[in-house]
Amino acid sequence: MFKLTVNTLAAAAVAMICTGAAQAETKILVGLTAGGGYDFAARLMAPFLEKHLGEGETVIVQNVPGASSLNLARQMQVSEADDEIGLVLASQIVKARLDPETVAVDFSSFNWVGSLNSATSVCITSKASGIDTLDKMVTADAKIGATSKAGAFYELAAIIKGAFDAKYEIITGFKGLTDIEAAIERGEIDGYCGTQLDRYVRNNQQETHFVIGSLGKDVEVDGTTIPSFMSQAKTEEDKAAIALYATSDRVYYPFLIAPGASEEAVKKYQDAFAAVIEDPEFLEEAASYYSSIDAMNGPALAEQIQAVADADASTVEHLTDMLQ
Repeated sequence: MFKLTVNTLAAAAVAMICTGAAQAETKILVGLTAGGGYDFAARLMAPFLEKHLGEGETVIVQNVPGASSLNLARQMQVSEADDEIGLVLASQIVKARLDPETVAVDFSSFNWVGSLNSATSVCITSKASGIDTLDKMVTADAKIGATSKAGAFYELAAIIKGAFDAKYEIITGFKGLTDIEAAIERGEIDGYCGTQLDRYVRNNQQETHFVIGSLGKDVEVDGTTIPSFMSQAKTEEDKAAIALYATSDRVYYPFLIAPGASEEAVKKYQDAFAAVIEDPEFLEEAASYYSSIDAMNGPALAEQIQAVADADASTVEHLTDMLQ
């Protein structure tokens, strides 16, 4: 889906050539399969992390897929490795608070390196539907497409439906986004929630779709500011639940270190990551793939993770109900 630039490929090639002489090797373990957005983010960062770790260091990326990255999280939760960084699906951090027994991972126990970028989840509708505002979306007898109840497409649609007492029907059973978009073209459904604003812009969907709103922050589309769903929620209870769910967007690419890692290792990787996200070369490279860069250092990310762990029971219960 993405192509790395010559600079990134050259840096990666140098890293491989030098591996044999390296004094220390760091593994970035990605809890999802190769070729997706998370894998791409890890490989984008790897040569820059290697650069800021210093001479004699090399960084490689390995994929450890399974259970939507939970296999990796569970593996690292009992690890004491000083040379491994994990990248897990951000939504699992919130799900661990909603359903701790099923997820079986205490994310607050980890050490946090930082988040490479945030995300902006949006709901979009086809221009053919005539639904171009949140008010029209929640009052129309519309059909909103989703995969399954366990997926982000359903979850955001369900949250908006609950918060705004929407009339639309959520149609599940689609195999993926390609299926959903084909159904829109056939006129079978009117839109969907849970896609990313980056993708909307990159695929020039402005020609065929309206952005109805974003999850947790206002967005600007074609010179128009579109308020977030969180800011438009009617009750403080709804706003708190949406804010909790929106943590996944704020910390979209969260890199972690095992709870048992040494303090020296944690500081080493936090410092190197902090240098990466301030590196002009990295920012230039990243800007060719992402419409904006909103990275977060380790301590700031740890605060976000702790806030999820500390979320009050009533907010957790309300969000759980909204997702049904």
